[in-house]
Amino acid sequence: MKYYYLQIKEGRDDYFDCVDKWISQNNFAAIFSLDTIEDFLSDKKGLSKDSQRFVKTFYDDTEESLIVSIGAKIIDNKKQDFIYIYKKEGPLKNLKGPSAKYKVDPLHYNNNPDDVIGFQIQLLYEQPIVKVPLVLATIKSNQNLSRGTFKELWKKPSKDDKNSTFNSYFGNRKAIDYLVENRKVAVENFEQYLECLSSIEFETLIAKLKEEQGFFVPAYKGGSFKDYDILCKKGNKEEYIQVKLNLSKDTFKDYKDIKDLNIYCVHSEIDKTLYPNIFDYQTIQQLLNKCPNTKKWLEHSLSWVRIKEK
Repeated sequence: MKYYYLQIKEGRDDYFDCVDKWISQNNFAAIFSLDTIEDFLSDKKGLSKDSQRFVKTFYDDTEESLIVSIGAKIIDNKKQDFIYIYKKEGPLKNLKGPSAKYKVDPLHYNNNPDDVIGFQIQLLYEQPIVKVPLVLATIKSNQNLSRGTFKELWKKPSKDDKNSTFNSYFGNRKAIDYLVENRKVAVENFEQYLECLSSIEFETLIAKLKEEQGFFVPAYKGGSFKDYDILCKKGNKEEYIQVKLNLSKDTFKDYKDIKDLNIYCVHSEIDKTLYPNIFDYQTIQQLLNKCPNTKKWLEHSLSWVRIKEK
C-alpha cells in the first residue's frame, strides 16, 4: 500500500481551495495544468515536477494506494477544515467540459479544455479535521508537503543511516489506516508507537515528563528561542531542551556545540555513547515507567494505537 497527499487548488492562495468541490461533490481528484497527460509522459521540458509525478504515478498504476486531501467547506455559514481519504477508481484522463463550470476566478484559472488532469475516486472517509489524530490533522504544517501539489507519504532513509526504519510519515500512514479501517492500528515496538505522535504532542510529552520529575516548565514551547524548545527549572538547576522526532546527522550539526543543551528524540542517527546529552525512545520509555501520570496522558493521546504483543 502506498500513501499520498494531494492539494487541490484553482490558484496559489488558500482562497482557491476547492477540495470539497472536486472530491466530495464530484468524486474526482484533479490537478490543474495547461499540459496534457501525453506531455508529462514524454518528459517535456519545463513541466511541474509534482504534476509529472502525479501523472506518472496514476497513469499505469498497479499498486493499491490511499490519497489524503485537506480542504474547507462551509458549515452553518462558517468555514471548517475537513479531511478526505480516498482511492483511485477510474483511469487517468484529461478532463473536458466540467472545468468551466467550476471556475473560481478567471484571472487564476484558464479555459483550455484539457487544463484538468485526474480520475474518478471512491471516497472512503470525510470528517472535520478536529476529529482525526493530531499527527494527521497537522500534516499541512510540514513544509515539504505544503509547498508541493502531490507528494508520497514516504521518505528514504538517510544515506548515513540506511538501516533505520524511521521516517517522518510513519504516523501519518498509520493514522490513515486507523480512519479507513475504523479500528486501532498495531505497531511493532515502542519506537514506532512514539512515531505516531505529532511534533506538538511529542514536545508536550517531554515537557510533561520534566514536570512530573519535579521541574517547573514555564512554557511547553520555546517560541522565539533559537536553540531550544523547552526550558526547565528545579531550584537552582536549569535544563535547556531541544526536541526532535528524528535527530539526523545534518540536524545535529546545528546543536552539537551548544553548551548544556539536552536533545530528546524518538530516533537518533548519532551515537549516544559519544554524546550523553542525547536521549532517545529508550530513555523516554524508562522515564515513563517512573512517571505514571505522563504515561497515562500518552496512552490517552495514542488511544488509536496499540503495540503488538510479543
